[in-house]
Amino acid sequence: MLKQARFYRWIFACWLALLGTSTTSSANDAMIDRLAGNWNNEESGENIKVERGLAGWDIWISNKGQERISEDTTEGSNIKVEGRDFSCSYYVTMTTDQKMRWQLRKGEPEARCLRGSFVRIEEPAPERTLSVVAQRRTLRPVHWRPSIHEAKCPAEEGAQTPEKQYLSDF
Repeated sequence: MLKQARFYRWIFACWLALLGTSTTSSANDAMIDRLAGNWNNEESGENIKVERGLAGWDIWISNKGQERISEDTTEGSNIKVEGRDFSCSYYVTMTTDQKMRWQLRKGEPEARCLRGSFVRIEEPAPERTLSVVAQRRTLRPVHWRPSIHEAKCPAEEGAQTPEKQYLSDF
């Protein structure tokens, strides 16, 4: 009975963990998910790449390197891009799956922030998944060893007994 109670507590803890992770995602994470892929700015020619990182989302900007992209709800924006020396808040609209528009809401410094229309140049790579095939194998150790009673005395001197022969095989 104690094992069964422990099992149900474990199931409840796992359920709470899953519930906690599902409530942290939001509609804006779905927006960032739609931004995943490679994009080209039609006005400036800059390329950006949005991809899922280890802890959130990363954006690679052709002339700035790797930066962070996250949801934002300040001043009417829905996306925030932060780098080493800048922070920009945008309202991003997807006109089609292949085109989006970034409207700058707040930028520090404003000159470092991207703006304008972007065209998708490459679809996002499929998520890397690892499939594991588990196979159960049983190894049967060989326990055969002739007993001394089964061993026959060698007829000639110097001949190996079955016991010595068994040990010499290894």
